[in-house]
Parts: sequence; structure tokens; C-alpha cells
Amino acid sequence: MREKIRVNYISTWNVKCGIAEYSKLLVDAMNHLGTVKINIFPVTTKRIKNPFQYLKLALDVGKSCNVIHIQYQPLFFNIFPILLSYFPMIIFLLRVRSKAKIVITIHELGFRKDPGVKLNMSFMKMAHLIIVHSNAIREELLQSGFKEERIVQIPQGTIVGRVFDKTECKNKFGLTGKKVLIVFGFINRSKGYDLVIKALPSLPKEVVLLVVGSPCIRRHIEYLSQLKAMAIDLCVEERVKFVGFISNEDLPIIFNAADIAIFPYRAGAGSAALTMALGYKVATITSDLNYFKEIKQNYDCIEIFRKDDYQELSRVIMNLLSDRDRMHYLSERCDKFVESTNWNAVASRTVDAYIEVKAWHPASIYKDKIQKERIDWLKEHKDGSTLEIGCATGFVTNYVGADIGLDIREDRVAVARKRYPNVKFIEGDATNLPFEDNSFCTVMAPDTLEHVPQHIAKAIVNECMRVCSMRVLITMPNGDRKGYKHDRSIGGKNPEHLWPPTRMNIDNLLYGLKYEIGLTSNDAFLLIKVVK
Repeated sequence: MREKIRVNYISTWNVKCGIAEYSKLLVDAMNHLGTVKINIFPVTTKRIKNPFQYLKLALDVGKSCNVIHIQYQPLFFNIFPILLSYFPMIIFLLRVRSKAKIVITIHELGFRKDPGVKLNMSFMKMAHLIIVHSNAIREELLQSGFKEERIVQIPQGTIVGRVFDKTECKNKFGLTGKKVLIVFGFINRSKGYDLVIKALPSLPKEVVLLVVGSPCIRRHIEYLSQLKAMAIDLCVEERVKFVGFISNEDLPIIFNAADIAIFPYRAGAGSAALTMALGYKVATITSDLNYFKEIKQNYDCIEIFRKDDYQELSRVIMNLLSDRDRMHYLSERCDKFVESTNWNAVASRTVDAYIEVKAWHPASIYKDKIQKERIDWLKEHKDGSTLEIGCATGFVTNYVGADIGLDIREDRVAVARKRYPNVKFIEGDATNLPFEDNSFCTVMAPDTLEHVPQHIAKAIVNECMRVCSMRVLITMPNGDRKGYKHDRSIGGKNPEHLWPPTRMNIDNLLYGLKYEIGLTSNDAFLLIKVVK
């Protein structure tokens, strides 16, 4: 891409927050690619009770950009956890006031029964694209009525960890000769850390647990107190070390000290902490949530136990500690996971998503009966070598079996090449086609000419006639049809029709040429065949 995509990016930023860390890593990786220009709009606290701050955010973020990317987490936008959210106001204002495409990354849907979350989800459908990290969230969105073509699954992102000597790292924590289990991340009940403490008494005494992370809110602080009390009640307090929050600089030491990382989650559809553990090639055990089972199926780099079953967890830990070959296998399989999910790969796929949404020309419009009738007419009447001008993202070129698609927009050509690699697509100006006279038997201009001024449409027709040897096929909406709207558009943001394609205007456009005009079955589209 010659012109950088301008992205206005809404997220927490430079705070102790998983999404803030995710955003920092993603933005750094995308900046390294050099194809985007990103402007950060930080959400500075989890709840801002002044609505004018959100109103200002909505008004400012829609300016001077191609894409608005929102990192969604329910607490960022809620006035109260279950009552009211500013999110619908932001999305509505962006759709009404900005021509930029809206992209939302959903890390977690939150509590689906909360009125605020349910309202947010209904307004998310106004976004042009939703990014999710797991098939579990994707399926939930599809069941909630989201369109499949507007959802793209991109991994959460993995840091490629540095491997240090395990013995030296254990020594730094006073754990020489110990088997080290680790749970890592913000502490809350849904992560099931209590299950690991319950499993400890049945494990050898040299097995210790590091609880790395801190709670965020009051009820999570209470859970941490319960974990400490549980360790005392089970007489394993000497084997459980509550490390608290650690800096990024200390992460390599923590993960290299670990023999096994455990994610005994009771709920969730993603985990940045898990990707870190796998990035450091730590043998890992998780509960059997759908998200984890998906990773198990795709990469076979983790072991799984039944959610909430601490006795099975204990058996899986014991089996893994006694099987060095299996631990080595899991560690090596992490390489496959990292290859697909490292931050460079995630950044590249995210930029590809920006390019696609900026080009925005959904193939679903051709599922409409009359639209399909129009493109079937093109397929039936084309003959020999065929060129399509104004090919957008390439659906029609591919569908009718044309040889070349041409469009003036480089982003749309880039998307077409990616979607249909066996078809040739080129960037070019239809008023000055880069082909010799009579290069094609058929040239198609489907629903294109009404989007440019009439004198330019005339120049395009002349160029089409020059490079074809047999016929030009043109389709347009029927400007004489009752109910035709001059400024109608697809998806609300496509260029308006700059002139109504009435019979009189078409006669003027094609003056001096041999042509015939047909209609689709409900008179919605004109089907025009110009013979050379």
C-alpha cells in the first residue's frame, strides 16, 4: 500500500491492564510494518462518570482517519456495571458523523445477562468488522445474530520468550530443588486458582505453587484473602508463594523458573497469560473450556482437565511431572503455536483486516435474488477473453470467470488479489485503460458508470469500446423505476449515484453506438449490451 491507512485507536493505555498491554504490543508491531498511521485515544480509567468525556471522545475519534479501532471491554464504558453504558452513544455518533470504518476487538463479552452488556452487543452490530480471538466468541456472536462476513478471528498475540537456565531462575526465588507450578494473571474467582491449592496436598512436598498477579477490584481482593486462608487450612502455606504483580522485566525469570503453568479457569474465552506461558515454552495445563480445547486441537501444546475437578487436576499434574518426554513434547509444540500467533503475524493479519474493511464491498450483496440475476446475465452474455472495470474486491470478476479485473482503488485491488489469487487484478484508471485496441472479446462495466460524472462515464464507455473486439456489457440501476433513489448506496457509505440512469440519460451516454437494453425480472436493473 502506497498510502498509509490512518487508524484512530481507542483503548486503555499505559496502565496495569491486560488490554492496555495487548494494545501496546499490537500497535508497536503494526507501526513496525510501516503501512498504518495510528493515533491513540486512551480510555484513562475503567469508568468515567462524566458523560461529556465520552461525548468528546466520540466526536474527536471520528476525524481524519480511515478506520476507528475500539478495544472493547464492558467496564471501559459502563456507568454502572449492570445498568447503563456509554458504548451505544459512541457507536451511534461514529456511524452518523464519520465516514471511517468501525472495527471492534472483543476480548470478552462479559456477563451476558447484564442489561448494559446486552445493549452494547446490539450496538456492536453497527460496526463494519468485529475481531475475536477464539471460535468460542465467534460462535456466540453468530448465535446472537451477527453476520458471519463481519467477524474475523485473529489470535491474541504471543511474545516470543527468552529461554534462561531453569535452575538459576529457581534459585532467584529460593526454590532450588523444587518442582514449580505457576498461575499467572489478574486474580479473580473465575480463574479457579483455589483448585490448584486444593490439589497441592496430594502432590509431593517438593511441588510448590507461585501465584503471580494481583486483584483489581474489591471482590477479587476478598478472593485473594480466601486463597491465603485456604492454604493455611490445608497446611500448604509454606508451599504457596503469593508473588503479587511483577514487572515485564521479571517475566522471563518467572516463566523460566516454572516447570508447569496452570490455567484452571471456570469461565472465559481467551487468555493473554496463556499465550505468554506458551511463548516461553512452558508445559501447560488448562481446564476444558472451549477456548482451551480449540488450542489443544489446533496445536496439541497443552494438557486439559475437567473444569472444577481439582482431583483430576492433581492427577494430570502428577502424570506430567513424572513424564519428562511428555513435558518436552508440549514444550516443543509451543513453537508451532508461536509461529502462528507471534505479534508480527497478528499485526500483519490486523492490517489485512484494516485493508479489507477500508475497501468494504461485501460479497453478501450478491446473494440478493435480483443482484444474482444481474451477475448471472453477465456470466451468460460474456464471451471469450473478458475484462471487468470497476471490479471492487473481485467477486463478480471471479464469479463470471473474467480474465482480468481493474479498479482505481489500490486497497480494493489488494483485497481482490488476496481473495482470488488465481485471477489477475490490476490497479488502473478506466478512462485510460492500459491495454491495446481489441485486447478482449468482452468488457464489462457492472454498476460502475452511475458513480462517476456523466462526461467521465462517456470516456469510460469509449475506452471499453476501444479495447473490446465484440461487446461491452453494462448494468445499472433502473433510474426510471418507481422508488428509485438518486443517492441510494450499499451499506450507507458507498459513493452516491452521481446521475440517474434513466433511458434518456443512457441514450445520451451511448449515442452513436449499437446497443440493446433489457431489464431484470422486477425492473430493478438495466442490462445493456453494446455491440461493436
